[in-house]
Amino acid sequence: MIDMSHPRPRRRPQSFSQRFWEDGQGNVVVWQTPNRFLYTWIVTTVIGWFLPFGWFERFVSLVSLVAIVIWAILEAWKGINYFRRLLGILVLVALLITHFL
Repeated sequence: MIDMSHPRPRRRPQSFSQRFWEDGQGNVVVWQTPNRFLYTWIVTTVIGWFLPFGWFERFVSLVSLVAIVIWAILEAWKGINYFRRLLGILVLVALLITHFL
């Protein structure tokens, strides 16, 4: 049996600005704690700065590239707001330009 005594409150329509900057609870989200892919990218990038060129440096560089691509795809696809999704798309575009053109 459905309890109709307490109907769910209606969500008011959000403006584009709210969808761009806010999460579902109305918090402005620009910065989030990095996930494992972003941490992997940061660590492997810093390690790569100190490695001499060779097979191990290329491997670390590849791991770094794969980690940042996965992070960017996840942000573009499942970002908490439009800003985070746009950030993921911009990172993907920058990676395409710098690595393949």
